[in-house]
Amino acid sequence: MKIYAVVAEYDPFHDGHRYHLEETRRRGADRVAAVMSGSVTQRGDVAVYDKHFRAKEACRGGADLVVELPCPFSCASAEIFATKAIEIVAGLGCADGISFGCEVEDIGLLKSAAAASEELKDSVRIKELLAGGMSYPAAFGQACRERYGEQEAQVFSFPNALLGVEYIKAIKKLGANLDIMVIKRKGQPHGSVLSGGYVSGTYLREQLRRHIPGEEISHSVYDMDKYAGLIGYMVSSRSREELGELPDSSPELAARLKLAAPSARSIEELAQGIKSRNFTLARIRRVILYAILGIKRQDMELQPYGRILAANSRGLELLPKAGEGCINFSGSLKRLSEASGGSRRLAELDRAASKLQAACWSKGAPLAYRDEFTVRFMGEGD
Repeated sequence: MKIYAVVAEYDPFHDGHRYHLEETRRRGADRVAAVMSGSVTQRGDVAVYDKHFRAKEACRGGADLVVELPCPFSCASAEIFATKAIEIVAGLGCADGISFGCEVEDIGLLKSAAAASEELKDSVRIKELLAGGMSYPAAFGQACRERYGEQEAQVFSFPNALLGVEYIKAIKKLGANLDIMVIKRKGQPHGSVLSGGYVSGTYLREQLRRHIPGEEISHSVYDMDKYAGLIGYMVSSRSREELGELPDSSPELAARLKLAAPSARSIEELAQGIKSRNFTLARIRRVILYAILGIKRQDMELQPYGRILAANSRGLELLPKAGEGCINFSGSLKRLSEASGGSRRLAELDRAASKLQAACWSKGAPLAYRDEFTVRFMGEGD
């Protein structure tokens, strides 16, 4: 039996995700386990739908088991996001490989790009280009083009390919014995209506949050901009020193946040107002989220656990080997929190992220918060 894992946000689950899972099975996977972001996502936002609902939809759409990628890793940089997800996949003890959708299908090219990423990350040439006024992405692209060629450099212009490179690097770093299955992503870039009837997650989130009347939405929708005033206050109330010590932050970014936060009318306005060649929108949004949730740099070093969010009967077959290594698996967050000090800290952050999401209900008044310690995972038939 071949068991493959996917890493996803499913925010929300759509036909492109369904195609990916179907294609993973068509190429030989008998069981598919998904490692999925929880209440907050890598773009520095709350998920548009509740994680338990998204996990159940993923099982209906082709996944057999859904395990949560804990906060703070789910809202971290691509490198940390990928590394911690692969740690959970390896910790399952039964996965033969990972499958990911990508704009680039050539695995050899992706591996070459991964080698370039490792070699050039702190290279002298990139520092020279940065000193000359280039942004980091532009400097990296130029250095990669010079050292490896145009094809490798182009890989880093695609968001899914960039994550694919980080999965490859994480597998090598962790010494995980995982096969790599690359499935060509269909259609146009993120944010567009895709060909063949597919739409992107970005497009769906925009429609759900801005255009669909509340009574037509089958499940609660969450939007951080509904909480923008208080978020601005929470960010501006922190000192420059505190803001500068957050993951992905710096003294310059902290100063910009401190200045802009009090008057920003939305998270997007705040991020756009301080965007520069050194600070991408995604990085700024992540730092804002870190400030709200109190995420610290040392939190990124914690050992993840595997909280089971949903499973069908086939997925339950994968659990006997889970946790034989150093990662704990359970459907109970309370039980996981009792394993160690690090697990207790992760559970604290997961609960905080869920509280934030509940406060960002798109219809205005915050929803009543369900304590994550009391929510059991959804099995088949729930």
